[in-house]
Amino acid sequence: MRTKMIPMLEKVMPQLVGLRHNYIIDALGKPDGNSLEKSGQRVYYYLVEPGPQCQKLTNIKNVNKLFIQFDALDRAKYINFTK
Repeated sequence: MRTKMIPMLEKVMPQLVGLRHNYIIDALGKPDGNSLEKSGQRVYYYLVEPGPQCQKLTNIKNVNKLFIQFDALDRAKYINFTK
């Protein structure tokens, strides 16, 4: 369960900054969602708490998730837990 991974993720988050998206996927698996911003930046998120949103990926605005924003060169530049 990802909720048990939160302390470990918080510890290694600084080490993930600067990694390309394929290394992030190798480390964390396929993201639960992603988007491509107008500026060419990619955003991944991983849901970290179980619930019905995991099945249909609906109503994810109010759940805890690991948020990873990549720069235009595809390197992780911002990583945080958000709700």
